[in-house]
This record gives sequence, structure tokens and C-alpha cells, in this order.
Amino acid sequence: MRLLVHDFGCYAFIIPLARWFAAQGHEVLHLSARDLIGPKGAPSRTVDDPAGLTFDTVALGRPFRRYSLPRRLWDEARYGRGLAAAITAFQPDLILSANTP
Repeated sequence: MRLLVHDFGCYAFIIPLARWFAAQGHEVLHLSARDLIGPKGAPSRTVDDPAGLTFDTVALGRPFRRYSLPRRLWDEARYGRGLAAAITAFQPDLILSANTP
């Protein structure tokens, strides 16, 4: 099964979940927001990772403006379009999405 694990904030506890799914034999794409400022987990492959695990990000090309309402609305819409493109490209059977504006 192709699983897309989308974790907007890139929280550390979602990354082991993606690894676990891949260890069960699923093809897993873990997506997070590249330009979100703040503490994040480490979404990168290790030597012990299953072959079916991939980490990638959705980028805005500039920092996500969390505290400016007009800019945040614009950034969220732009992020949504980038996420939709990634979903279309990967063609997952199932999407697990967390912390998404």
C-alpha cells in the first residue's frame, strides 16, 4: 500500500510512525512544511530505514508567516496547492494528515 504521511509541523513523534509503516512493507512518503519556522523533528533517512520510506517537504520559497493574517491566508492557500501537487504526483492509497491549517 502507498501511504502519504503529511505532518505540517514536522513533529518528532510522527516520523517514527512513518518509519513503522515502511517497516511493515508499505511504500511511505512523509511530507512536511519546509518553510515553517520553529522546532521540528529530523525528517531524514537513516541507515536503518526501510527501502520504502521517503522524506520530502512542501516549500513556499519563503518563511511561513504565522502571525500576519493576510499573509498567512495566502501562504496556507499556496501550501495547499503544493501539497495537492505532491499528492497527485505520489498517488497514495491512503493519506494520514496531521496539524494542517
